[in-house]
Amino acid sequence: MADAAAEQSEAAHTGGCKELAGPHPALKAGTLYVYAKKRHHDDIGKTFFVCTGHRHVHVLPGQDGGDTLFPAHFATRDNRLAYAVSQEEPASSISPSYIYELHARTGDRLVNQAFAWPDDNVEASVEVLKIVVAPNGSIAWLAHLVGQQHDYAVERIAAGGTRSTLALGPDIDPASLSASPHGTTVSWIQGGQPASAPLA
Repeated sequence: MADAAAEQSEAAHTGGCKELAGPHPALKAGTLYVYAKKRHHDDIGKTFFVCTGHRHVHVLPGQDGGDTLFPAHFATRDNRLAYAVSQEEPASSISPSYIYELHARTGDRLVNQAFAWPDDNVEASVEVLKIVVAPNGSIAWLAHLVGQQHDYAVERIAAGGTRSTLALGPDIDPASLSASPHGTTVSWIQGGQPASAPLA
């Protein structure tokens, strides 16, 4: 946590998260910023942080400074931040993805390294296309199983931790996942028809 402490000190010195994140944050939502920067001069790549308010800074779990683990698809609501991490090993022919969620203010992990595909025994590349977050911390995401017949899935993890598959099949529109304005419902299109399920 030394890196987070250093970032907190810098956030306090610079006046807040906006200055710390710089002109091109990965995500900005109100006073919450997700941004990447090198922690050490000899790092291979950058490490992602989340900052909210003036002093609440946390290193995002599930990364290694851009070596083989790459966070993306950040989504937030009410200080809850969800994102996907793709694992890209040079010696491996597959690239799995995992889901994380944390409380941006406290740093508490709400979801920790959940395999993005419904069947965690699958050995294949999995892409996460989009994530949505409910006010109570429930999340849903659209995953793509590369090279398989049933290659799309809509997954949900409720605020209490219960996981369920909302939809599965090759006919899910990969660009269709969305949440209602208040975040209580998640929707998608399958077989050309709209579908939805409770999210919060």
